Amino acid sequence: MVQPPRFSEAIPSTPYGPIVLRDALENAVIKMLMTDVPFGVLLSGGLDSSLVASIAARHLTGTKGAKQWGTQLHSFCQVILVLIPIFAFVDKGSPDLKAGKEVADYLGSVHHEFHFSVQDGIEAIEDVIYHKHMT
Repeated sequence: MVQPPRFSEAIPSTPYGPIVLRDALENAVIKMLMTDVPFGVLLSGGLDSSLVASIAARHLTGTKGAKQWGTQLHSFCQVILVLIPIFAFVDKGSPDLKAGKEVADYLGSVHHEFHFSVQDGIEAIEDVIYHKHMT
């Protein structure tokens, strides 16, 4: 029987404690805030998006973009409209919508909710590809 090759890289000896992790995450978010175009955060209310949003809100005032567009963070939450023949519905009680709004309220961000269907997503693919290649 042939055995697959084992992972040979050594495990890093540098400790990756909570302070190192926090600093790395904070620096990554701050780096993304250094832009000359308006920006916002996708906020589902989960742990990861809430952490990114809170770091962005805390450091937004020191950016050049803030001088141009203001210091209030904009947050966005999206939910897919489920289409079933004859019926179309969106779960207004979606946990992402509720949690995202709670975090946005806590952070004081201008919060936007978007509802879209699978068909809307399919129709937007061409524009998404175009704009992705323009950046």
